[in-house]
Amino acid sequence: MIGPGLAGSSFNAYAYGYETGLAGTITVSIEDSDGNVVLAPVTTPIIEIDVGGNQSVYRYIGTFPPIGEYVLIWENPDGVQAVEELVSGTTVVTPSDGPLLGPCQPWITADDVAECCGIEPSTADEDLATAALMASDLLYRLSAKKFPGICVRTVRPCRSGCGCSHVGEGWYWRGSDWGRVGVGRACGCGCVSQITLSGTVRAIVEVLIDGEIVAPDSYRLDEFKYLVRMADADGFRQSWPRCQRLDLPSTEGGTFEITYLSGLDVPTLGVQAAAALACELYRACPSVQGDCALPVGVTRIVRQGLTIEKIDSLGMMLRRGATGLPLVDTFMAAYNPSGALLGPMVWSPDMPTPRRVG
Repeated sequence: MIGPGLAGSSFNAYAYGYETGLAGTITVSIEDSDGNVVLAPVTTPIIEIDVGGNQSVYRYIGTFPPIGEYVLIWENPDGVQAVEELVSGTTVVTPSDGPLLGPCQPWITADDVAECCGIEPSTADEDLATAALMASDLLYRLSAKKFPGICVRTVRPCRSGCGCSHVGEGWYWRGSDWGRVGVGRACGCGCVSQITLSGTVRAIVEVLIDGEIVAPDSYRLDEFKYLVRMADADGFRQSWPRCQRLDLPSTEGGTFEITYLSGLDVPTLGVQAAAALACELYRACPSVQGDCALPVGVTRIVRQGLTIEKIDSLGMMLRRGATGLPLVDTFMAAYNPSGALLGPMVWSPDMPTPRRVG
């Protein structure tokens, strides 16, 4: 996941879906739009972040090349590649399409669609990739948005209200508000400095205070959401910053930023259902003209010599929780039997949350 940026400035790239233990062997390279090598395959600086299930996210920290359009290529020792666009300019381009509406990652790839359809994959066939994106987005919504994949989130936590000061000894984050050391908690015999992060947190990528990286052994992640500040080497309680300068970039003093990975992996049934649906969406493309199994949506009724054709679209069938595709209908029945639009959540307008960056 890379956004457009300034030539010469730094960026972070993330690779998903690779197995654990590839640090030192997985490579990153960059090519321009003509296929010329800008960065030969390198194995450093690449950081491995174990997210469980024998899978890891790999993070590369690099520098935007000269102005132009490029592709960044991840490749494991078996030759499996993941390609991402890289745009470098003189000014930072701010996306205008609003927040992300679909999953953080497509559930399947064009190769998955080709395999399900029993056809040879082709990197030049954009219809396969489009069908994969459409099926991923559709099933993500139909399953109440439970499985976004692994998302990269960056937040700038701070206390709401006035009376701001920098890293104040004795202040701590209680998960919903700020308090002073000495106020008891229901769990434990003392106070703890913690921040509640949104989503199901898979791993902490980086914590910055005053633009400096905080040592990973100085904090702990509890219950996949609480980031706890640990005591120092002498056993003294440490606190997260009470507030910060949100008008400054996180590389400056007086700032506080957390980057982390969150989200849930798509279950196997969901992956197979997405591939089956994408295959039929691909066959339904006018340019493909395949034998599509999706319902055409026309019902003919003949009564007393009068013929009526009633159109029952795929969208209307989806509202009733069915597509006619066994894998898709089984997945929807298993993971969203009530047809909910969103999973259950607790929210209050006066509940403070860390500010999302961007």
